[in-house]
Amino acid sequence: MSTNDTSGLITRPKPIPNNATPPGNGNMAGALARLYNLAGNEPYRYRLAKLLATLTPPESLKALQQLPTLIGFEILNGGIQIFITGEGAVLVALRRAAIDHAPSARLIVSTPSGAKIPSAQPAHCR
Repeated sequence: MSTNDTSGLITRPKPIPNNATPPGNGNMAGALARLYNLAGNEPYRYRLAKLLATLTPPESLKALQQLPTLIGFEILNGGIQIFITGEGAVLVALRRAAIDHAPSARLIVSTPSGAKIPSAQPAHCR
């Protein structure tokens, strides 16, 4: 709805599937999945679930046009979190091993020795 004097208003549609200019939906899905995994904050998971429910087509073949969005789903549901704590060459070597050998749906967090992990974080030791 607009007033009758806005006939020259330029609109720009935002497509759901990826094309030459990606719409950013996949980036949002990946960011929400990573934020949830890092912080353990349920609103991030809820927003991602709503985003996926809205953007995922019922036809599975069309989902292939949304690979970044599917990667966000994979990070949330099947991804692994790797927390590496330490310093110096040991930290660098462990991080390199995690990058080289962990599956692609991973979240690698490097922290200095003795760093505090948020209590809502799933990796938090109780």
